[in-house]
Amino acid sequence: MTKITLTDLANLQNETTAVNAINNNNTVIEIASDNTLSRDGTSPNQMNATLDMNSQQIINLPVPSSNNSPARLIDVVSNPTIVVPGTGTSGHLVGFLDTNNTTSGNNIHSGTEIFNNNTTLNASNTVNNLTATGTLALPANTVVNAALATMAANTTKGSIAGGTPVDLSKTQLTTLINPVTSALSGAAPASGGGTTNFLRADATWTQPPASAITLIETLTPTAVATVNNAVAWTNAYSAYEIEFINVIPVTNAVNFEMQVHSGGAYQTANYGNSTFGVAASATIITNGAITTYLALNGNVSNAVGNTGAGISGSIRIVNPAGTAVAKHIFGTTNHSQTTTISCVSVVGGFWANTAAIDGAQFLFSSGNITSGTIKIYGIT
Repeated sequence: MTKITLTDLANLQNETTAVNAINNNNTVIEIASDNTLSRDGTSPNQMNATLDMNSQQIINLPVPSSNNSPARLIDVVSNPTIVVPGTGTSGHLVGFLDTNNTTSGNNIHSGTEIFNNNTTLNASNTVNNLTATGTLALPANTVVNAALATMAANTTKGSIAGGTPVDLSKTQLTTLINPVTSALSGAAPASGGGTTNFLRADATWTQPPASAITLIETLTPTAVATVNNAVAWTNAYSAYEIEFINVIPVTNAVNFEMQVHSGGAYQTANYGNSTFGVAASATIITNGAITTYLALNGNVSNAVGNTGAGISGSIRIVNPAGTAVAKHIFGTTNHSQTTTISCVSVVGGFWANTAAIDGAQFLFSSGNITSGTIKIYGIT
């Protein structure tokens, strides 16, 4: 289809008709000429409609000289001679993507980024306000503590019901810890307060039973002939344990003795003794005839020396408050005869009377007590 249509002349016989036809054709040619592209740039030379190349190439383009110049493929792909960053809809510069559609370098996104598919970030990327509807995979050890959301004091990240993590208080965190049992470590149950209950191995709080043995009194004789308890013994205890610690006599080679207190007086009769001792010489001493006191060491030749550690040991008096039978007294002691010779003794006997005992006194067979400690315990 031709772009212009001219009036053909059949002859020039009619001058007016011929002139009009020629002038009309000239006008059509002028208008058509104005609508063509000028090779030398003669105006008007602007496009008023889309230029259809009909799948034809534009070749021999020069190197672009400005931002408004057409770019050849070589200018933007292989060894480009110009670098013209693209712009987003906001007018800001945007980075170029390679064929894998991944960003490289240290990229900082200050806005809210939304990723709709599974997303993997490289270790050099920093993203604020990131939202991902798919799975967001971060490289290991790339999220520092400072990048996490701030938290209230004394809280920790976690979840009780599942779902989005929240900041848990100490009370909430306690509910996630296994309760302690006899076979499982965990959180202790609430104690209920107080100062007398203690946690048992079965994870229950209870008041411990009263001690089976109670220290009643401590005696520290110094340069006295006898020492006795000041606290009266009562029927609160089924037995009394008396411990001797380095009781030393003033006089050398004396025996350590005991007398019980009953009926308002210290008793000097009705004792039965059965004691023996083994010393360095392997001598065994037995005593059965003493009635005025209970011997607390192997008697006579194995007597307590006034040099060395004195006498130590313990004895027990059973059923002191009873009034039906005699009171048994038994125990073991060890004493030094000299600084290098000692004697171990097994002492035993009874006070042959059914009256209750409410105390005792201790003395050496001669002279004072230089020093020592005597502890009296009640046994329930």
